[in-house]
Amino acid sequence: MNAFKTFFFFFLIPGLTAIGQDSEVLVNDPAQDEIVVNAPELKIESLLPVTVSTPTVPVSRFYGLPSVDIYCALPLSGAGAGMGFGMFSKGLELERLSSKQRLELRFGGDFYFTQYAHKKLGTVPLLAPQSGEAKVSMSQTNFGLNAVARFILVSEPGKISPYLDLFTGIRGFSADMNVRPTSYQPGYDENTYSNLSTFTGWNFGASFGLMYSITKNIKLNTGIMYTTSNRQGEIDNIKTARIAEGNVYTYKSATPRDFFVLKAGITFLVDTREVKEKKSCCCCDCDETEVHSSGLLWAFLYSAGNAASKANQINLNPKISK
Repeated sequence: MNAFKTFFFFFLIPGLTAIGQDSEVLVNDPAQDEIVVNAPELKIESLLPVTVSTPTVPVSRFYGLPSVDIYCALPLSGAGAGMGFGMFSKGLELERLSSKQRLELRFGGDFYFTQYAHKKLGTVPLLAPQSGEAKVSMSQTNFGLNAVARFILVSEPGKISPYLDLFTGIRGFSADMNVRPTSYQPGYDENTYSNLSTFTGWNFGASFGLMYSITKNIKLNTGIMYTTSNRQGEIDNIKTARIAEGNVYTYKSATPRDFFVLKAGITFLVDTREVKEKKSCCCCDCDETEVHSSGLLWAFLYSAGNAASKANQINLNPKISK
């Protein structure tokens, strides 16, 4: 018995004390006649993600929508004018320069044409079977069709936005002649337009301009365009064209390598959402088929009337430049 007490106090009780310190302890509760588990308290931390709200910068409504350019084109070399038309996509933010400025990129296309030279030569006799004389004039034109990448510096709020266009595409030069009889010629054109020569080639260039906000949907657009090409051709030079002994003489000259054009016009914001709403609310009873049919009929009658007349004929002697 003494040996059992010695084992109980020196071995069993210290062992149970050590177990209770490292893990849960099983206690026999005589009142409930069941085993009660006393487990150590556990702390559970939330694993849900924490969202941090950042201040948002207001985005200009103009630069969030596609745009359309319509402008007058004024060539710096020569006296003349023309027009152009461009369409651009929504803006793509390249870099946030500050809380009120960002650099955007837009992609689009542009077409323009200009008449940069015009000359009235005088009168020449018409060829038989026509009789009488005709006034002769000549002109030189430049046109271009380009793919454009537009970089815009957007300021919020701000009315002025500078931009830079980088483009490449097709550029052309042409020389044309107009023959207009001084008296009515039955069965012949009132005016006969004919192309003397045309040269087209690949070109590239850049435009720099400024946009000024007039309203939230309209901007004034001014700039200058520079276009160049590593290939030159030849067209009729109207500056050296002349009339001698009833004949029109022209000489060839090289097309310009570098060409500058001033641009001034309007840039419109295109809100496709408003267009869709207008289409859905259209209550008119107009018949589109009738409108299109009448337009085609008018175009057919106009072309048929022109086809019935003949071109006015004069003596033309083009010469190759030396």
